[in-house]
Formats: sequence, structure tokens, C-alpha cells
Amino acid sequence: MESLAAQVAAARSAADGREAIAGVEQSARALLRQTRETVVALADAPLGNEAGADPVEQVPAQAEVAWRAAAQPWTVLAGGAFCLGLLLEVGGLPLRVPMLVAVPACVVIALPLAMAWFRPLLMIAVLWAAAALFATFVAPLDASLTAVGLSFIPAFVVAALEPRRWAVAGLGVCCLGEVACFGPGTAPGNIGIVGCCWLVGAIVHERQRLVDQLHRNNSELAEGRALAAWQAVVEERGRVARELHDAIGHSLTVIALQAGAARRVWCTDPAAAEAVLATIVDVTRHGMADLRIGVDSGGPDGPAPGRDLSLAELVDGARAAGLAVSASLGSTTGLSAAARLAAYRTVQESLTNVLKHASGAATEVVVRPAGAHVDVIVSNAAPPGPVHEGQGHGLSGMRRRVEACGGTVRWGSRSDGGFEVRAEFPVALVTT
Repeated sequence: MESLAAQVAAARSAADGREAIAGVEQSARALLRQTRETVVALADAPLGNEAGADPVEQVPAQAEVAWRAAAQPWTVLAGGAFCLGLLLEVGGLPLRVPMLVAVPACVVIALPLAMAWFRPLLMIAVLWAAAALFATFVAPLDASLTAVGLSFIPAFVVAALEPRRWAVAGLGVCCLGEVACFGPGTAPGNIGIVGCCWLVGAIVHERQRLVDQLHRNNSELAEGRALAAWQAVVEERGRVARELHDAIGHSLTVIALQAGAARRVWCTDPAAAEAVLATIVDVTRHGMADLRIGVDSGGPDGPAPGRDLSLAELVDGARAAGLAVSASLGSTTGLSAAARLAAYRTVQESLTNVLKHASGAATEVVVRPAGAHVDVIVSNAAPPGPVHEGQGHGLSGMRRRVEACGGTVRWGSRSDGGFEVRAEFPVALVTT
């Protein structure tokens, strides 16, 4: 925009002013294409992980699976230790079968304990069944040190690795196993030991559950922060894209049309051409100020007080670009700052669309208070020439801007071949 202003200044003093003005027109159209490309890039660029958030570590859907996997080496170690102890003791037990049968039986009885990490309740049930069969057919276990391990380890393992419902079932299995292996006479004392070991295992399980829940909560918070940052970047890109489209797009459209008009009358009406060049300088200056106000508005609070954009100047600029505009501009002081900016952008985008797509059409701008809302209506008659269809980026951006401050907007063709944009903005309870 600043380079355009410099080009205009150079054209006013150039020997071949008509050629210089043609260069201004070409530069304005090139900048207009570049602005459209930038708007599309800002609005549509994929962000991926550009929001600046680190990837969030995923928590397993079922915490028990992770705990069991972590417990695998410990259950294998416990099974190996139990097997080794039983092998060392089996020679001193009153065997009912040959040693060649007793030794493999020691391995079989310890194997379910080593596999308890995989299916704790099932493996503990198999362990007690194997122990009961061993005590019945191979050798009694009530006098061995290994029997102490049967009272301590299975109850702890099933309580530590299973959720509460299955852990309670595991406690019942352990109590039944105690009675089956050691008889009803020793059951009360042994069951007390089993209950204590089960309780310790349940405490370990609950602690691990709480740690996992804390981990999950932290992960969800991190995901929420990452998503919020990503959404903020997307919204800011969209907002900047809309400001570029509305402010710079409108100004460049007017400059291109004005430069074309100045080029055509340069030789036949120098005074008119000079007036057009002065208008281009004003449009350039106002366009940059317009963009700064929009970008500095920062979102929902709108521009700072005292920096409102003038609808009257906007209409005058459209007239200077050759558009036949009649205007009835009522007060917008009942609107919030964000709504006033949105109303200005609605009029600006609508006038730009008429200039680009329905050049020469008579246009009417109406801004009027209507009770609890303010109506903004921009309509144009059928153009004298063909209608040039647009891509709709400006209208979709207009809808987002209006709806962001609680308003509604609709548009469509009129019965006479023209086009109308109608927006309603709610009056703020506390004006700014």
C-alpha cells in the first residue's frame, strides 16, 4: 500500500503520467491477487502441531492391563522361587508317589503363579487346584515352608492385579484353597493371614489406580491446553484473514478502479485525473488505517474507544470509485465496539462486492436502529452489464464476523435481478 502511494506521487510528476498510472493500476491488481492468496493461505493452512503444544502421552484405556504387564517379572520370580523351595523340600516330605513324578508336579504347581500376571484370578484358581491335588496325591503341604508362601502370595497377587470385583472373588478362591489344602482345622488362622495379605494387595491396587487416574487427568488437561492453543491460533488466523480481505481488498479494488479511470481521462481531462489521483492517495491512507484498527481490535472486544471507522467515509469512497450509492446512516452507538466494527465490515464487503461483481449498479446503504437491534442493509439493483460471480469467501467471512458478536446475516438475489445483504446486530446492554 505504501509503495502504491509512492507510485501515485511519482505518476503526478512523471513525464508520461498515463503510463505511470497504468503501472499503479497493474500494481493494485497484482496486490489484490496476492491478498486473496494470503487470505486463502491463512484461512486454510493446516496447523498440525504448530500450536506449540507438546504431544500428549496417551494413557492406556484399561489401567489393569498396564499393571499386569509391569507385574510380569515379579510373578515369574515368585513362581520360580516357589518352585525352587518346593523342590528343596520335596525330599523331606512323606511322598505318596515316586520322586520322578513328584519333581514334575513341583513345576506344575508353580507354573500358574508364574503366569498370574496374564490372568490373575484364573491362574490363582488353577494354582490352588494344583496345590490341593498335590497335597492329596503327591505329598501333604501343611508341614512345609512352601505352605507359608501359599498363604501369602496368591491373595496378594490377585488383590493387587485385579479390579475390586474380581479381587473379592479371588479372596474367596484363596480361602477355599486354604481349606482344601490344609484342612478345616488350620483354616481360621490361615484365612486370617490370607485376608491380611489380600488387604495389602488391595491397598497397592488402589494406590496404583489413583496414580493412573492422576496421570490421566494431567494428560486430559494437557490435551485441553493444546487444543485451546490450537483453536486460538486458528481463530487468530481467520480473524487476520478477514481483516486483510475486508480492509485491503476493498481499498485495492477502489484503487484499481480509480487508477483505470484516471488512465482513461488523463489526456482528455487532466484536472479530473488529478482529482482521482488525490482520491487514490486518500484511499491508500485510509486503507492502512482501516487495517490497523481491525488487526489491533484483538477479537471480541473490538477496536479501542475513539477509533471507530466511519460509515460515511466508506460510502464516500465508494462514490469516488464510481458507484452510485444512496445512504441512510442511522446511529450505531447502541452497539458494542465489536458489533460496530462488524457492521462497518458488512457495509464494506457488500460495497466491494458491488464494485467487483456488479459494476455500475445503483446501490443503497441503510443503517437504522430497530428496537433491540440495529439493521444494516446493503442492496443493489441489477447491473447494466453482466454479473461476475465470486467465490464466496467474503460472504462466509462476513457471516462469521456477524455471528461472533451475536448478530444474524442473510443475503440473496432480489426479484429485479439485484442483490441484498441484510444484517441485524443486537443492542448492547452496556454500551462502549
